[in-house]
Formats: sequence, structure tokens, C-alpha cells
Amino acid sequence: MANYVTDKLKEKNIWVRGYLPTPVENYISVTMGSKELVQVFLKEFNHIIYTRS
Repeated sequence: MANYVTDKLKEKNIWVRGYLPTPVENYISVTMGSKELVQVFLKEFNHIIYTRS
């Protein structure tokens, strides 16, 4: 799931660190910026999570 989210965010030009080694392969690493950037990230992240088929 983490790699799927990473790839989908990358399609929206939102870069997060994924493809992490064991034991954290199911996680993503996110560094946040301004409030506006966080809002964009959360909007896209929630869309990806809640619309995944």
C-alpha cells in the first residue's frame, strides 16, 4: 500500500519517500512545508486512500 500511495502522489507532483526497507516497508516518509502545502498533500492523500479500488 505504501508504494501505491507513493506512486499516486508522485503523479500529482507530490514527492514523498517510499520504497523503504524492512521493517518499515509499509510506511511513507513525509516532510512538511507551509500550511498550504500540507493542505494540498492531505487532500490528495485522502483522495488516494479513500478511492482506492
